[in-house]
Amino acid sequence: MMTEKKNRLLIFDLLRIISIILIVALHVAEEKVPSLSSFLAPLLTNIGIGNIINDALGNWGVIIFIIVSGAVIEYTYGPKLSSNFNYRNFMEKRLIRIYPAYWLSLGLAIAFDKVFLNLPVSPVEFLKSFTGFQTYFQEQVLGGEINGVGWFVGLIVVMYLLYPMLSKILKEYGFPALFFIILLSYFIGMSLPVGAQNTPYWCPLARLSDFTLGIYIIQKGAYPRYETKSQVIKFLSDLSFPMFLTNFFLARMFRILPDGNYINVVVYIFALFFFSLVIYYFDISFKIAYETYRDRTINAVKSLCGFIRGTFTSV
Repeated sequence: MMTEKKNRLLIFDLLRIISIILIVALHVAEEKVPSLSSFLAPLLTNIGIGNIINDALGNWGVIIFIIVSGAVIEYTYGPKLSSNFNYRNFMEKRLIRIYPAYWLSLGLAIAFDKVFLNLPVSPVEFLKSFTGFQTYFQEQVLGGEINGVGWFVGLIVVMYLLYPMLSKILKEYGFPALFFIILLSYFIGMSLPVGAQNTPYWCPLARLSDFTLGIYIIQKGAYPRYETKSQVIKFLSDLSFPMFLTNFFLARMFRILPDGNYINVVVYIFALFFFSLVIYYFDISFKIAYETYRDRTINAVKSLCGFIRGTFTSV
């Protein structure tokens, strides 16, 4: 996630756009849409380096997404860790960037399922999904039944919690630490049961390698320094997370749309952009309102404390 305090780097914006394209295409391919099945079939094919990094082509979009998340966090906060880093403020900003958009996507997913698929949603399932840690409750469906990409919320929150420690370890020990973390993630991923939950896919310990690789890339300066000049690229990059949150449950519309002449694909793309924009602008409005409320509350508390202090001092 980018902030206005540092220049946007083109490489990260482009990688986020590429990753969301791969993720969306993968979820459409998993729906086995007749008019697209042959074209998108390669996305379901495993590629990689032997058995070390071997995943479906579409899933590489998730790998890229996590690597970029680690890289951008280090790019933004890395220089602050040794001086004026505030862990509480850091986590507050991270959670505000994730949860409001995610909660709105849950509401949209429930509405979509009720209106078009008539799928029931239990209160217990909703509460689990609301936390973003539904997969930790031994769900039978990866990410929960409401919004299947919800597993990412729990994963990235854990990564953010671990970030200061991971960054300091990599600064202290460099490549040997990265190599150890990659091996640890690999062996943990290999030892975890796959099953319906696909545990290695969402387990933070199995994903540490992706996140820490992003951190390491920034620390070593192994990335192009070109800044993002295009407003279109910035916008599409910012839209990637809302698209990530909406693409999976919207892909269910292929189950009810007639297949033919690619009209269903056009309808899906239109719906994806529309609901992503809804989340995008809601997210912006929420953050502005939250920051305004937060600042007013802090100022009010300071004023009250000053008044009380002045009253006792005069007495």
